[in-house]
Amino acid sequence: MVRTYNLIGAKSRIAKYLYAKLKNKNYKVNKYTHSNKNMFEDFIKNSNNYNINIYFSIIRDDLNASKEHLEKFLNISKKNNANFFYISSINAKFPEGSLYSKIKYECEKIVKENNGTIIRLGLVTSEEPFGPYNSIIKLSNSPINFIFSEESKIITTNINKFLDFDYVHSKKKINEIFSNKYTLNKFMVKIRKNKIKLNINLTLFLKIIFFINNFIYIKGTLGRLLTLTCIKD
Repeated sequence: MVRTYNLIGAKSRIAKYLYAKLKNKNYKVNKYTHSNKNMFEDFIKNSNNYNINIYFSIIRDDLNASKEHLEKFLNISKKNNANFFYISSINAKFPEGSLYSKIKYECEKIVKENNGTIIRLGLVTSEEPFGPYNSIIKLSNSPINFIFSEESKIITTNINKFLDFDYVHSKKKINEIFSNKYTLNKFMVKIRKNKIKLNINLTLFLKIIFFINNFIYIKGTLGRLLTLTCIKD
């Protein structure tokens, strides 16, 4: 029997990399996205095969909707004894950092309770930059050199390491796939390509942002980046 994979949230860049890798291995791959109004019904139809692995990567800017969405797919997966992999983030360790982090943290708790496997990624780097990594590249190549606190760390995950199935199919219930750890300043220097014209220290700015963030979670890419800079030794 051909091994079957279901990718839930297949529009994300990470899921697209995963899809290409799985198809290259001649596995059967079903993709599910929000653009398909019958996504959940189609998933149920395709889930009567016990030899299934499920990758769930959907993230929405709504905590309750994200949890409800995850639980729906988890319940069907359990009934079919499927291997459920939740693509999470190191951000889940810092739920106070952003809305994104809070959602990942709460969703991880649900996955643990249902015996799924959590795959935690850092800042995902690739030859074709996307998401927060692409934002940092643009920031590093602006005419201004943004200087962060030396306590600000960033942990990266190379996309190829994530696609190494010896890592991904680990028996660990929380599988952290990290490549390197840098201070944010050193990482900015590493990826910088242009000459810098002006230095600006962001330590005070970040303190103000995090103070504000205690009262209202910052959404989107900025929220994810802010959380990444929270990482301490």
